[in-house]
Amino acid sequence: MGKTKKISNKGITLIALVITIIVLLILAAVSIATLTGDNGILTKAEEAKEDTIVAQEKELIQLAYVTALSKKTNSDNITANELKTELNNLNAGATATDGAETGDIDVTFSETNHKYTIHQNGDEKGSITGPEEREVPDTPKEPPKTVGEAKTGGDTFSSKTTITDDKEKPVQVPGGFKIAEDSATDVEEGVVIESTRTGTEGSQFVWIPVTSANDYVRNTNYENKGVSAKAKDDENYLPDGIADEKQTVLAAGGFYISRYEAGKGDNDTLISKQGATVWVSIPQTECKTTSKDFINNDEVKSGLITGIQWDMVMAFVDNKKDGNDKTFNVTTADSSRHTDSKATSGQNLADKVCNIYDLEGNFYEYVAEQNDYDTVFPCVFRGGYCYSSSSSPASYRYNNGGGAGLSYSFRLVLYVM
Repeated sequence: MGKTKKISNKGITLIALVITIIVLLILAAVSIATLTGDNGILTKAEEAKEDTIVAQEKELIQLAYVTALSKKTNSDNITANELKTELNNLNAGATATDGAETGDIDVTFSETNHKYTIHQNGDEKGSITGPEEREVPDTPKEPPKTVGEAKTGGDTFSSKTTITDDKEKPVQVPGGFKIAEDSATDVEEGVVIESTRTGTEGSQFVWIPVTSANDYVRNTNYENKGVSAKAKDDENYLPDGIADEKQTVLAAGGFYISRYEAGKGDNDTLISKQGATVWVSIPQTECKTTSKDFINNDEVKSGLITGIQWDMVMAFVDNKKDGNDKTFNVTTADSSRHTDSKATSGQNLADKVCNIYDLEGNFYEYVAEQNDYDTVFPCVFRGGYCYSSSSSPASYRYNNGGGAGLSYSFRLVLYVM
């Protein structure tokens, strides 16, 4: 009887192993695809987590907004500072700043970098848009330390920053401003900042340093001396949040004066730009309210220039060189600065000193100052007028009833907080 031939299972086992591996690879691929990818479980879970965070952040903003609004008695809107206070009370880990549009407030959460905007105008009042993620550069740019660096870089300052001029004198630049392209880099020659904020963009201001309380006084020797001797502080000119003009200026080490007479922009908006139509025919009381409305936030506030501040500007520019390289004497009228009627600002180089225009020519300018010289005419105006070249130097001080007139304009100052 022959031997039974034994059948080998080696080939079958190898094939089964290969098939098993292939099946496992397919299952692994399916599992990975299920977990990852745009529609994967992990991606969906991450999106759900993000949606939850966004909803929580919006809820915190809305709660802070409603709480802040409930505390207002004289306004339908709140400020960024008021919203920030309520966010802090909720431990939200967020900051609030003025938005790009008037009335809007931007809210940024530090942990997530999410940025939202809450609106306070029209049909959008109370609505929240966002989030947007702030761009955080891998290598933060070194902020400028000098006026020259800031001028060359052309960057807008994100918050109030102290920089120095060529002689290491300090200059305070508020957030939302940059150093103008034609600014001097020496304070004594006129450091100019320019707004980049929506609604005020392009408006320019010149830094007036104030280092001593003894300098912050009214000069009673300027003509007309009778009015100067009887001049006194005005009323209702200070912006909200400032109780003491002098102490605010001294704390900042100076203030900013409009580079140009007040200009009237589109929709009767106030601007300080070269070539603007000068704002005339406005009563002194309205000059004060219009000036306060220009800008008002935690870092910088605007107001009508005061008589004392005008005197300090006169001391700053006196005997400096004008745009034609001629000595600018603030107590002596110069006919070259009064030529022709100037309906627009910044047109006469002879009437430019320390980068400030129109102090002697163009129009008389109302200031926030009163006088007891003549109670029938309690308001004060300063500077010269284009048709009064023989009697109206830059330091000129006179009084009238404060009414609107074609000869009268006004000028802003900025208080750095």
